[in-house]
Amino acid sequence: MVREANALSRVWLYADLLPEPSRDGLKGVVREYMVDRLEMLSGASLDETRRRLTKVPQLQARMWQAALEGSRRDEPVMQLVLPAVSDVIDLHVIHLSSARRSTPNLILGALLVGAALSLGLAAFSNGQQGHRYPLLNMVYGCILSIALWMTIDLDHPITGVIRTNLSPLREALGEMIPPR
Repeated sequence: MVREANALSRVWLYADLLPEPSRDGLKGVVREYMVDRLEMLSGASLDETRRRLTKVPQLQARMWQAALEGSRRDEPVMQLVLPAVSDVIDLHVIHLSSARRSTPNLILGALLVGAALSLGLAAFSNGQQGHRYPLLNMVYGCILSIALWMTIDLDHPITGVIRTNLSPLREALGEMIPPR
């Protein structure tokens, strides 16, 4: 999130180097892109997220076109603006890749089987000693359950309890005053 907020802020700042109307065009699409990113990452419905994802290539194309048109006659400006826009596009691809990656079912299965076996061994040990340790077993079971829950929850950074921190994007958007 920090890298994406920085990349979008950099494009916003570099847009000031462009002549009109490319400057306002680029700033407008960067702001729209960031608003969409925040809405999408804020836990919108699956349909809303899909709708916004289908909009991303058009926004990126508009961003690229505005940057290209505005810097076409100025090589030093082009060398600043185009790589910054390219970074925004690259970061989107990285985010998509991360969102589509999850803990493989084989690993989750192995974790669950390992947890069940360790609880079974603890119960077997209690039986062998002829004495139960209810408090110790409860603490052990709770710790194991929390560890499993956290592992599974980390696969769902938007809908889970452990969420992605969106404050860098929100703060960057707050600093972007829309073009007049």
